[in-house]
Amino acid sequence: MGVGTRPPRGGRTGHEMPAPSTPNPPPELPRVNAVGLLERPLADETPRRFSRRQRLLAGLFVLLFVLVTVASTVASLGRYCLTTDGMDTRALRAHPTAATQAR
Repeated sequence: MGVGTRPPRGGRTGHEMPAPSTPNPPPELPRVNAVGLLERPLADETPRRFSRRQRLLAGLFVLLFVLVTVASTVASLGRYCLTTDGMDTRALRAHPTAATQAR
């Protein structure tokens, strides 16, 4: 310890091993009752990792990504199909072949 410093309350200096943590009890699994109906544990007993708001926001982002991807693909293909004339190619210049380049 340096000059003028005190150990934290309880006399611990921070170099001791932490107290062993108690393991979480295993989650309660769904059961089938005598009638044959599935009984699930209460929602309060099985907490979720992320809040409902965070899950809804993530779902909204995924939906937005999918919609933008589909819309941009449709728009790109539509523009290509509407601006490309694949029927009449007589007006196009002939591509030079190896036989015509050798002359």
